[in-house]
Amino acid sequence: MRQRELSPVEAALWTECQSAGGAEAYVIPYVLRLRGEVDADALHAALRHVVARHEVLRTGYGWRDGLPTATVHDHVDVPFTANDLRGGAAPKADLDARIRAASAGGFDFHRPPLLRATLLLLDDGAVFCLVLHHLVTDGRSREVLAGDLLAAYASGQAPAGPPDTRYAEWSAEQLRDLGADRLAEHRDVWRERLAVAQRTPDRLVTRPGTHSYRGARVVRELVGADLAAVRRLAATRRTTVAAVLAAGWSVALARFGDGRHAGFAMASANRPTRYIDVVGSFAAVVPVAVEVDPQAEFGAVLAEVTGTLRDAMSRPALPLHLLAGDDRPRRGFDTMFVHTTVPDTVRLPGLTITPMPVAGQTAKGALLLSVTEAPERIELMIEYAANRVAAETADSLLDTVRAVLTEATAATRVIDLAPRPVEAWSVAEPVDVVDVVSAVRSWVQRSPDATAVVAGDVRWTYAELWRRSGVVAARLAGDG
Repeated sequence: MRQRELSPVEAALWTECQSAGGAEAYVIPYVLRLRGEVDADALHAALRHVVARHEVLRTGYGWRDGLPTATVHDHVDVPFTANDLRGGAAPKADLDARIRAASAGGFDFHRPPLLRATLLLLDDGAVFCLVLHHLVTDGRSREVLAGDLLAAYASGQAPAGPPDTRYAEWSAEQLRDLGADRLAEHRDVWRERLAVAQRTPDRLVTRPGTHSYRGARVVRELVGADLAAVRRLAATRRTTVAAVLAAGWSVALARFGDGRHAGFAMASANRPTRYIDVVGSFAAVVPVAVEVDPQAEFGAVLAEVTGTLRDAMSRPALPLHLLAGDDRPRRGFDTMFVHTTVPDTVRLPGLTITPMPVAGQTAKGALLLSVTEAPERIELMIEYAANRVAAETADSLLDTVRAVLTEATAATRVIDLAPRPVEAWSVAEPVDVVDVVSAVRSWVQRSPDATAVVAGDVRWTYAELWRRSGVVAARLAGDG
């Protein structure tokens, strides 16, 4: 067992996890439908092999001397539950409820792995729910994990090679580069773009002081001719499908905002080539600002977005707190864009595997367009904070995004794609207000050893702050 400093990406996520509801908001379920004969023992053994292979999956997180610390364990038990539902037709509603139950709930960060698995055995196969925390995974990691897991299941053997320690190596490189200010040039560029993107006005999101992480989702799909049109536009303009999707998001945001600007954060894989097959949390968000002329052709917007994304992907991404110039990770963007790719179907001998959607009730930010691209479809999902975005707003915005993507050609004018809505969008639900005493009490309950006060050489944890505050309160009460 050994300890290390958190990577900048882990540090930003760890701070999010200290907020009420934040830890659960970053729980990521991967759900697969398996059709064919499923060997539960072999699948559990394969998962143990994968956890042993990738040391970040054996890593726990906590506080030491008031600072966040990652602890790598040599061996961990891998939680795996198999529920046998064979012999009777399980109603879809019951199966959905079981999937939601398996996917819900957080983790004890001190006790790795930040991973658990549930296998629901059915007459024609099974549903496999693999749940991880974002501290140990990201979009690319999902592909690596799935590949290693299926290879180990098919072969019955552990992945070749010694345990992979490269995430710790990448983390150390990042910390060294930041400490030596080797990323100053990129930081200055990101700071400039952050300032522009965060000035972009919009009418979509109310701004209460507290983000509750309670959310909802709306979903649309692009299939058939609509999907082919998006891919054809990307090919003819020599760009990517992700750029076309981001351009559609930009147009919709601008039309719901001031009519001419879109600002959002976009997830960046943030991986040098030598770390492409490493499991861990590498992904960070980068600021994107797009000027949208209503009279311009969509092709002009697409060209601007393409150039912006290409430049963004060529630079190392830095967590937002490092761009803001302070020492504490903090919430940055209300609006985000994420694009991931998944296979439609994976086939093993005697087994067919397809991904399944999962309905969530959390929101990491106020408004997120998450795009999942498979060979035969593109899923457009808006995840939104229920106390900051109205359900009608999310629904109308997603319809606008889909309309832009299905109707756009390079020569179509923006104003013809998305007329600007006239409604004054606002949140329908009341905003939660948390007083200072309740907020501090919540921190004491969740993270008593976290640093609460720093003044010169004095450093108090939340537990110490609570104790000392109680002493002062008692004295004041005694004095009348």
